Amino acid sequence: MNNIVFKKSMVIGIIIIFVGAGFLPIISGKLFQNISETFEKIKLSDPRDELDQYQTQGSHGRGCGQGAVYYALGQSFKPTLNILTRVEIGFRFAEVEDVVSISIRDSPVGEDLTLTSKNIGPFDPEPGDPPTWINFDFSDLSVIPENSYYIYLNGTAYSSALSWGYKNQSVYLRGTAYYFANNGNWGPIPNEDFCFKTYGYNNDNHPPNISIIKPDRGLYFFNEKIRDYLLRFRIPLIIGRITIEVNATDNDSGIEKVEFYINGKYKDNDTSFPYEYNWTWSRPRLIHWFIIKVVAYDYAGNTATKRMLVRKIL
Repeated sequence: MNNIVFKKSMVIGIIIIFVGAGFLPIISGKLFQNISETFEKIKLSDPRDELDQYQTQGSHGRGCGQGAVYYALGQSFKPTLNILTRVEIGFRFAEVEDVVSISIRDSPVGEDLTLTSKNIGPFDPEPGDPPTWINFDFSDLSVIPENSYYIYLNGTAYSSALSWGYKNQSVYLRGTAYYFANNGNWGPIPNEDFCFKTYGYNNDNHPPNISIIKPDRGLYFFNEKIRDYLLRFRIPLIIGRITIEVNATDNDSGIEKVEFYINGKYKDNDTSFPYEYNWTWSRPRLIHWFIIKVVAYDYAGNTATKRMLVRKIL
């Protein structure tokens, strides 16, 4: 009796194992899919994952593919964040399922700084529908804010089975669309911008470096330093107008601007090197004391300040 029960139990156990093994790939597939989707949601909800550059209007579509006129397309942009985490592309349609590759470059035909790919499609929205947005994630990429970078897109499907949405007006003023033709030609597409979004964050918490180059110790006569070494002025003496010159650097996110203040009053700012301000005094006095203050800002919002006490005539 015990042998019969044991044999029946063995048979039932074997059946359960075989049935379970049949469902295991399905369960595992769903499990891995759920895990992947969970990680994707975590990535998209990352507070460091900030929308930076974008162009979302895409009433038209430009095709690219292995047998099309354009085998690849591109879009230039200028980031304001110094870490790039992902991009989204707005497609008009994908005729068939296609493996689409996205890379980031620092020149249109340069090396890929990062590269990712995924299967997309098929989809074919109705006329007037918004673009279909597909996310392309990659490892965090360090970039230099305000430098030009390029999204490079190509697919493996034959002919123009893949269409990147675009607007036939220059709506994105910090870049433009590019084409890469099968005959080897490439270049910008005038008055077009493809649909894209870039995301990232700033990891720069270091203040810029700043120094006042001019004036320094000495006597200045209408913007020229008097090179008489017998005159040793610990505090600069300025006669007439002078151009204040500042050196500002930032190795992380770069310098956004330098502001100039005289006796606490804002005067001007300069956004490009060399950082300068032409100081003239509309109310001449025999001699007067001033405090020059300059403030450098980087693209991460960090600041650095430098002050200098001077004497000024005229």
